[in-house]
Amino acid sequence: MTPEQKLTKAKSLLIMSEPFFGSLVLRLSLEEDTKTKTMVTNGKSIRYNPKAINDASVQEVQGMLAHTVMHPALLHHTRRNGRDADKWNKACDYVVDSILNKSGFSLPNTQYINYNYADMSAEGIYEILPDEPKGDNSGNSNGDGNGDVEDSPESQDSGGSTSQAAAEESEWKQNMAQAVHAAKQAGKLPAHLQRMFEELIESKIPWRETLKRFMTEKSPDDFSWRRGNRRFLANGLYLPSRISDDALGEMVVVIDTSGSIGQKELDLFGGEIAAIHSEVKPSKLHVIYCDSNINNIDTFGPEDELTFTLYGGGGTDFRPPFDWVRENSIAPKAMAYLTDGYGPFPEEQDFPVMWCINNEDVVPPFGEHLLILD
Repeated sequence: MTPEQKLTKAKSLLIMSEPFFGSLVLRLSLEEDTKTKTMVTNGKSIRYNPKAINDASVQEVQGMLAHTVMHPALLHHTRRNGRDADKWNKACDYVVDSILNKSGFSLPNTQYINYNYADMSAEGIYEILPDEPKGDNSGNSNGDGNGDVEDSPESQDSGGSTSQAAAEESEWKQNMAQAVHAAKQAGKLPAHLQRMFEELIESKIPWRETLKRFMTEKSPDDFSWRRGNRRFLANGLYLPSRISDDALGEMVVVIDTSGSIGQKELDLFGGEIAAIHSEVKPSKLHVIYCDSNINNIDTFGPEDELTFTLYGGGGTDFRPPFDWVRENSIAPKAMAYLTDGYGPFPEEQDFPVMWCINNEDVVPPFGEHLLILD
């Protein structure tokens, strides 16, 4: 069995037997890297050494995958905050291996299982570990555990902004909530994991940040002084404008009007969409109201004030808005769909879709998934 075949088998078994960890592994691509000792992640991918995979059993590879993916799940890739990279990695390894040991995983390396550190945070463990003389403080650990963590490209340790780091953390909190949900649905969420992540679920995901990140990640950040910003010229201020006011293109928002979405949800969601529209100013924003059929479409320009009104109230079918987008040759930069998630889904689309769902019971078959739980 080649290392790649062993990885594929271990990943498949993990998804079936441990859906919490398997769901998280699916978030990351796998890339070969002979420079790392075992595995390493920065929250975007898992890089692995094929020799380490070859030397381990399938069960141990499952443990390595679970170990590595728990680093971004616990936000270890954004929390170093200038600490020595090697020492931070070891502190994080103690946290993760304690969790995996309780979960019954086979781990090729057991030196980071220490019951004295049970239930401690990585920051707390870091403070009592001896200093690392070889730490280069670069965020690139050279550990020998079951999987290392590197700084996220969006973290402040890597030069990212506060908002970029917050968006990365928000996305991984959302990933965690969905992994918990998937494991609960399969009846395979260990009690100690449920207790650990109950606070995350109870406190509700900061969905506003996640929605804004999704709707604005394609927004152009390049500005030019050659053309003044019209919003400020009237006040005598000559400030730069975006190189192209319509560079973002068109966006689509769909409101499920089958009765599952009430005025409270519409007001919350609509307020966030209006704020995003005011900031980003897409060339067009199409707001589609749909139950089993499209009941109304409002199209707003970049300077228009958005208004939202519930229409319809029949059955539910998510497919008509996607048909309308295709029939009108629209290639949206992003689509956000507010719904309870109960209805027939279309096939996967070739543009970004965010399903904004007001309950924890439905996981969409494609696109990003946002829980609206206010």
